Amino acid sequence: MCHYLKRNYGLYTSSAPKDCLGYLETPCQMYKHKFYLRKRGLNTGAVQVPEQTTVYSIFDTMRHISDNALKPDDQLRLAHKAAVAILQYNDTPWLAERWRLSNMSYFGSRHTFDDTALKTLHLSSQMSQPNAMSNTAVMEDVQTTVSDELKYGINNTPLFFLGVALLEIAHWQPLEDSMRQKDDGNHIVTARRLANGPSSLGPEYQRIVQKLLQCNFGYGTKLANKSLQTAVYNDVVCELEGMIERLAV
Repeated sequence: MCHYLKRNYGLYTSSAPKDCLGYLETPCQMYKHKFYLRKRGLNTGAVQVPEQTTVYSIFDTMRHISDNALKPDDQLRLAHKAAVAILQYNDTPWLAERWRLSNMSYFGSRHTFDDTALKTLHLSSQMSQPNAMSNTAVMEDVQTTVSDELKYGINNTPLFFLGVALLEIAHWQPLEDSMRQKDDGNHIVTARRLANGPSSLGPEYQRIVQKLLQCNFGYGTKLANKSLQTAVYNDVVCELEGMIERLAV
């Protein structure tokens, strides 16, 4: 949000407004988040904000960091962050149904993805063009008149794409780069083929991916269901946490 305001309102120019820059209001008007300009250097010890902060998506990182340069625990922590984000932001305007890792961004360098970058990981959302279709959306041939469940057998779209994200993290490349001729240009076929194969992060990780692609948690397919949320938390988030802890030993 601050990056958006800085880019569009010139926060650090002499002509910047001195009062409230704007606000975000919840649908039920229960909360209002106001944004104000904070000038730098007015008090001793004030936080110095860098003049230029660059935002990169996970896809940017994949194109500039080789898979052997990334540690398995970093991949698992990234997968864990993605799983937590889906549970937190499901059914909110911040998370598109067909979200991708290109929607997850961080502050720093495209050539480095470390603990510092991981701490700044966040969901990016286009605010200035709400009606524009994201250029990173997959399956461009999906017809909005036919549900993904009927056309492709996808039981829960956000969870399916979490499974896709975990596959991309394990193979450390976008799904499109893993396509083969026999996939016939179908991203879903590619995802299911990869999920049935071995994973560099181990069989436990692969089982998590398969559960997400199938939405196979035993509590229906609607993520608004608290029981399904709990099952995803236990079977995905907690399982990834366990894998991270075991690697740290």
